[in-house]
Amino acid sequence: MAGPRFSDPPRLAPEPDDSLAIVAPRMGWWMALVAVVGSLSGYLASADPPSRVASATFDLERDLHLARAQAGDRPCRWTADRRFACTDEPWAFIGPYGGTTAGRSRRCTWIHPVGAGVASELHWPKVPLGAKIVASIGLVDGAGEGRPAELTVTSGQTEFARLSSQSSRELHTLESKVPPGPAVGPLTITVRASDHTLRMACIDLRLYGERLPTEAIDAGAPKRGAR
Repeated sequence: MAGPRFSDPPRLAPEPDDSLAIVAPRMGWWMALVAVVGSLSGYLASADPPSRVASATFDLERDLHLARAQAGDRPCRWTADRRFACTDEPWAFIGPYGGTTAGRSRRCTWIHPVGAGVASELHWPKVPLGAKIVASIGLVDGAGEGRPAELTVTSGQTEFARLSSQSSRELHTLESKVPPGPAVGPLTITVRASDHTLRMACIDLRLYGERLPTEAIDAGAPKRGAR
């Protein structure tokens, strides 16, 4: 699937859709409230805090539009809502989300696996990799009981992070140094669950600093003829 280069300008945000706040009377006042709150949640989730954006060499929310996304073997398409749609199901998207985990308001990236064991993947061919990683995953409070969702972060064949959601709904957060290697390279985020039912995951990833380029990363399969 062809995707934008990291140097490409950001895709333009969609025009405001006032229709979300216009609901026919027969739908009831509570449906109108859901529509308005949902619209506001999406707006708040997509507003970037200046300090966070300025300090991170890579920020998942900021750089999401530069990724190639797929769910299993199916490519996900970028939409006017500033998110990737992976199937026709309304929950099968990857994009900004404003909601709650463990009763606390969160800004994160929503990602819901589309099948048991099926990987939802985001890939950037070339990004600044940084020296420190901060990654987190949690299930939103509306998720049902079930198996955890697992998040892995890799660059080529080098694993940067692996963590799973917790039954308490608290975010599982990892802060650690990035293994030495090239300062710029590929980055892949993968989320999967052995049972994908109601696995509504809230993830985040940031990289900071300048990576020490002391080791090479194999960014793909061995070259033909290599031993």
